Amino acid sequence: MIRQFVVAACVLLRALSGTSAENISSLLSRFQSEQTAAAKEAIILEISKHHPDAAPPLLQIARSTTNTDTKWLAIRGLGYLKYQPAAQFLVTSLESPHHYVRANAARALGEIKAYSAAARLINLLRTEQDNGVIEQTTLALEMIKAVEAVSVLKARAEDVSNPQTKCWLIGGIAALGSRNDVSFVAERGYDGDQVVAMCAASGLQQLTREDLHLGVHPGPFSPSEAISKAKAWWERSASDWR
Repeated sequence: MIRQFVVAACVLLRALSGTSAENISSLLSRFQSEQTAAAKEAIILEISKHHPDAAPPLLQIARSTTNTDTKWLAIRGLGYLKYQPAAQFLVTSLESPHHYVRANAARALGEIKAYSAAARLINLLRTEQDNGVIEQTTLALEMIKAVEAVSVLKARAEDVSNPQTKCWLIGGIAALGSRNDVSFVAERGYDGDQVVAMCAASGLQQLTREDLHLGVHPGPFSPSEAISKAKAWWERSASDWR
């Protein structure tokens, strides 16, 4: 009886394993054949949640496809799955002419904690002109804790014009910086763009680990109030941080 149970269990496990493989194969086939990025992305999300074994064939798809949407979404999936054997391919993909590929390759390197790619990511950040790629590269450097990137983050925070991208860079400095970078972040709080100034206020609180009470207010949240609090704190405390 026990032997029959074991045999039946083994048959069932093989059947389930086969079904799983077929599901992965079917999903990957559909991923490649779908015509819209949104449909492809939905499949990548499904794969990332339920099919970690799909990473090797997904890497093969990313390597071989000529469809740009398929490539960058496959790369995104490799990041979701934290597939470390993809690291070298992802580094190579940082040189792609397609900004979605570069952005997702950078993000995926962060997701898999590929610290060995820090120098390549910093080089990309130094020269990149696409805002989305700058943002995702900044996030990747945060993920791998590449403190050596701070000087380049500061340089880019001074030369980019897009407020959102500037915010990402300030956030990267706040996450990776040290006491020596406090004044740089604080000075961004005087930026004429309220979005940038608010990011600087938040970054100042993160970097100094001081409670600036940015979220303490009697009514609806006011960015201008939070910015004013951060500036007032800095004007009182600047001599202690320089």
